[in-house]
Amino acid sequence: MSDDHLTRKFTKIFAEASSGAQREGMVMEPYHLIPIEPLRAYARVSNFGAKKYTNYNWEKGLPNTQIARSLIDHIFAYMRGEDTDHESGLSITDHIVWNAAALSYNQAHGICDDRPKEKPPLHGKSHETELWVMGIGYHKDGTIINHGREGRND
Repeated sequence: MSDDHLTRKFTKIFAEASSGAQREGMVMEPYHLIPIEPLRAYARVSNFGAKKYTNYNWEKGLPNTQIARSLIDHIFAYMRGEDTDHESGLSITDHIVWNAAALSYNQAHGICDDRPKEKPPLHGKSHETELWVMGIGYHKDGTIINHGREGRND
C-alpha cells in the first residue's frame, strides 16, 4: 500500500452543495464505478450457499487453498466452454466472482491462509508443474484436463 493511497484515503474533503450547505467527508474508494452485475453474481452464489449451509457460513473461515481451488476449477470449466455450474444451476462466472471475492476478503483480513510456507521445488516448466499439482494438466493436443477434481470425468 503506497503512502499516496493512505493520504488519499484519510484526507478530509469539503463539499458544498448548490444551496451553500457544506459537508465534511473522507476520500473513499470510488464505489460508484463498480458495475452492478458482479454484485448480483456475488449475491446469487451467496444465496445458494446460505440455502445449502447457513447464512454467513463462509465467515467461519474457509481455507484460502480451498477457495483458490474452487476458483481455478470454475475458471477451467469456463475455459472448457461450460456456462452453468452443475450443482447450483448458476452461471460459472457467478462462482468465479464469489470465489475471487472470498479470497480477497480473507487476504485483506489476514485469515485462513493455509498456503505452504515453503514452496515445493518445481521441475520442468514451472506453470505446467504448478497446474499439475493443483490437479490440472494438458492433453497432447493442448486441451485442458482436470485430473484431480472429484466426481468429474473431464
